[in-house]
Amino acid sequence: MVQATLFNEQISKFNEMLESGKCYLISKGNIGRVNNNFDNVNDKIEISFTNATKVEECLESFPLKISKSFVPFNEVEKISKDILGMVIKVRQTFPVPLKGKDKTTRKREVTLLDVTGDTIKIELWGDLAINEGDILDRMIKLKPLVAVSNVVLDKYEGEVKLGTSFISFIDINPDVEQYEALHQSFQNFSSIAGGMDKISGPSKKITESKEVKLSSITGNNVDSLFCTFVGRVGKVLNKTSPWYEKCKQCNSAVHPKGNEKFAYCKECDNKNSSFTRHYLLRLLVSDKTEEVYTTLFDAAETMIGCPVNTFAEKMLTVMDQDKYLCPYYKNLVLTEGKSFKFLVKMNSKRAEDRAGKRLVVEEVLKIESDRTEKGSSSLTLRENDSSAAQRDFLSDFHVSVGTLLAFTMVAISVLILRYDPPDEVPLPTFSWDAIDSVSLQYSNTGSAGKIDVETKYYVEPISKPLYLLVTPKPPDNPDMQRATHV
Repeated sequence: MVQATLFNEQISKFNEMLESGKCYLISKGNIGRVNNNFDNVNDKIEISFTNATKVEECLESFPLKISKSFVPFNEVEKISKDILGMVIKVRQTFPVPLKGKDKTTRKREVTLLDVTGDTIKIELWGDLAINEGDILDRMIKLKPLVAVSNVVLDKYEGEVKLGTSFISFIDINPDVEQYEALHQSFQNFSSIAGGMDKISGPSKKITESKEVKLSSITGNNVDSLFCTFVGRVGKVLNKTSPWYEKCKQCNSAVHPKGNEKFAYCKECDNKNSSFTRHYLLRLLVSDKTEEVYTTLFDAAETMIGCPVNTFAEKMLTVMDQDKYLCPYYKNLVLTEGKSFKFLVKMNSKRAEDRAGKRLVVEEVLKIESDRTEKGSSSLTLRENDSSAAQRDFLSDFHVSVGTLLAFTMVAISVLILRYDPPDEVPLPTFSWDAIDSVSLQYSNTGSAGKIDVETKYYVEPISKPLYLLVTPKPPDNPDMQRATHV
């Protein structure tokens, strides 16, 4: 791969002719050594256009080859050049102002996974964010493999991020030797994870980061960039609408009405602005040492169990009826009282928020069973301690009369009496309702017994010994009571 540089007149001359993805025959250009002060796709040579340079489009094309030496994610800090990984998350594009210019460019964040389970975020800029990023977004369910060449390393407050530049190239499902072996490894990994849709979690950050108490986090007494804590969800603060909308064009907040597909954007002054939805879930979480307010963005999908558009569209549909018709809403409500492991980034710009007991959670992992932390000040968190959430769930559960009757019929009480009755026997008094007596006159001739029932009960003819199954009356109809033999 080699890079060509155009100046002044050449830009005007060839700007309309050159198109990405097409093949050209270039002649009468200059070949020289690269300037090491600038990025270049080739370490040694580059092409410079002149006024005499000719460019002709070729009808035959050839596949673009990329490097065969890909850097593992855990070594990307040492050598950041070409990487290969599986796409597990693609975020929407948003505008970023260019420094010193009254213009903006587009940016998109993509999360990649390698065969060791490591994840890394790479920022696509400009046309790569719009074109290749849009293709990856549409292919996300297929979990495509991508090769990214000439990536740029950015390390901020200890966290490594990769980015593209004008010389970067993205190849989707590349034709390289490592592809088949790597794809098979991902297939095996996905079968262990429980399917391709679950291949992305949990990450090594949440499983390997140091676990601390909440008091250490709010006191900013953690010496690592990432840490985890185990806490119990006391209350979901915005359970009915844990999301927000942003304008696709300017990234400003918008407020669509109901399930409308467009909204008014004040910044763009457009009444029909397209928008994207994003999770913003607020929880009250505590452990033995502290109680904090937490905010979850993308991590909220783990707790709710579906993408934000699925949840929002379902909730907006049933909001005027019964919100419990949305199964994901019930999932969210029942997280109250349950324990989770939370990943927190200890960056300096949020130190004041942490001191004010306000945390932003990067990732969340459900605790499947009771766990006890060792030590004298042990922290015991019980997964099944969800009575508070269940009480809120039931108190907020609106059901129809038919549903109440169904529950009543299912939840009836049963009493079995066994005795050898005389010719006339009184039934004992029950606490459900006043039962005066039941008289049974038994015939020695073998005919059906005569039954006298005072006001409320019917007893079928039987023979000795007698077993009675007595059930209480339904609450809405005191005249429909019955005792039958077993």
